[in-house]
Amino acid sequence: LRRRAAAAERVGRDPREPVRLATDGPVEVREAAAAFNRMQARIARLVEDRTEALAAMSHDLRTPLARLRLRAEFLPEGEDRARIEAEVSEMEAMVAQTLDYVREGRDGEPAVPTDLAAILQTLASDASDAGHDVAYEGPARAVLPLRRLAAKRAFANLVDNAVRHGTGPVRLSIAEAGRGEVVARVADAGPGIAERDRARALDPFVQLDASRGAVGAGLGLAIARRFAEASGGRLELGRSEAGGLLASVALPRPG
Repeated sequence: LRRRAAAAERVGRDPREPVRLATDGPVEVREAAAAFNRMQARIARLVEDRTEALAAMSHDLRTPLARLRLRAEFLPEGEDRARIEAEVSEMEAMVAQTLDYVREGRDGEPAVPTDLAAILQTLASDASDAGHDVAYEGPARAVLPLRRLAAKRAFANLVDNAVRHGTGPVRLSIAEAGRGEVVARVADAGPGIAERDRARALDPFVQLDASRGAVGAGLGLAIARRFAEASGGRLELGRSEAGGLLASVALPRPG
């Protein structure tokens, strides 16, 4: 019963990786284990089919968007052309974010020693160069076993979320925590997210009210949460010292 409970808990975390139960023991136990294995296979197949359909649709949208951008370039300079190009850019960003969400945890990227501090410093520097009030405040190095590209993608979404929907200053930091964890934080000074909406904000394709803006596909926080959970950690939302949103990613540090 404990093995079955553990397998059911794992299915709830990631149905794409079924845990096959041994079909031994009394006949009732064998039948229950076999039914559980069949259920896992059906769930995994359903999730895979829906994910592939979403990825294919998002990928195929890139071609007509490229044609729209090309045709817009032949329009005379003016407000109409600027609006069309802005709309196309927004749709391209939504498609890219959807593909990132589908790709998370499916690309087979191995976990390697990664300097998380360097990633956050780079993201802060890039955002600052783009004219945003973003800075990193933390240790010079913080090496953890991470999927490097997935980590950069997840924290880039958190920084973009803070810049797009929050207000400067945006501060990135890293701190040691109990239980052998390292916590990376992204804090802004914007309107924040009400406590009652924080759990829902982490779900995919969820866009909150106008106070956080309605631009994008609503996947930035969901991508970051997927990365955190796949790394054995968690993403939590709270209130920053400046009154805005605080996104905290707790990651385990082995040893």
